Amino acid sequence: MGIQRFLPCNTWQASVSEAGWLPFLRLRRSGATAMLGLCCLMLTPGISAVAAPRTVGDFSIDLPAGWKTEQEGSGLLFSSPKEGCYITVLEKDCFNGDLDLLAKASANVTGGNDLRTLGEGKGVVFADRGARSWVGLLDNKYMEVTVAHKCSGVGPIIKSLKLSAKASGADALDKLLTVVRSPENAKWLATGERPDDAKVVEPPDPTGDMPNFTALGDGSAAPVPQEKAVPAGWRTTRAGQWTIYEKTEDKVWLAVGLYPLKKDPEGQWGASLIELARKLGGINISTGEGMVDFMTREGALGTMQNTDTNTVVEMYYPEEDASLAELREALH
Repeated sequence: MGIQRFLPCNTWQASVSEAGWLPFLRLRRSGATAMLGLCCLMLTPGISAVAAPRTVGDFSIDLPAGWKTEQEGSGLLFSSPKEGCYITVLEKDCFNGDLDLLAKASANVTGGNDLRTLGEGKGVVFADRGARSWVGLLDNKYMEVTVAHKCSGVGPIIKSLKLSAKASGADALDKLLTVVRSPENAKWLATGERPDDAKVVEPPDPTGDMPNFTALGDGSAAPVPQEKAVPAGWRTTRAGQWTIYEKTEDKVWLAVGLYPLKKDPEGQWGASLIELARKLGGINISTGEGMVDFMTREGALGTMQNTDTNTVVEMYYPEEDASLAELREALH
């Protein structure tokens, strides 16, 4: 299948059964597959006032007796004995992030709409048919919290969420949690109410424009890829280190660039790839499973990974397209 990619930094939610756990999804080349683990905190209406602190991963939360907890990757699940009520919490590294685009991407997964901000630095809120959400970004950390509409009395649990004593080097997360617990956001998550003057968030729709691939080259010699037959309707061109495949009658394209390997500082896997993604105009850059993923402000998607001889970068638009799948099958 070739290089797989995750949609960068985005916490994509799948539809949820009333009792279920709400997975955040990331997209791969072949379609939507699980991008990130997530955490769900579940609260029942008429919850007992007796709660005790529990530690899961880097977080501490006050939960009533009978609740179950799970952890998957960078997400946590706290589940209530009663079905239909949950809160999800997810945190993820994100470099050169654009919060408005991240919020829009997350909302699109479950049909969320009416994106709003409750003030400068307060994050973005939105709701879908089943839940309401808050997303925030600070430095290189992204966080998302979601509460099912069926929950009531959730305020104390939201306000109890904090970093555990064992969490280290998490200043950005701590500050994001402070924002989550702010009166405006806590009220939104607990009740679905927000100020009437909450500002509308409307990130622009993607254009799908290709970057200037010649300008993206670094002048180093790159091996010429093996020529392969492409499906009818596709045009192949070269621009420095890039091989570009474009379907001329549609705005559909894929480009592959080969860059020299660079060694990362000890203990900092992906640092050189993140730096390269920035130089290529990448935003919402994330790392995971030996790969770095990003997008561009024009809506193109990118992924990169190291081979034994090169760093291979792939950029394409749109996210899913039958002709793109046909091209990839021919190339691989």
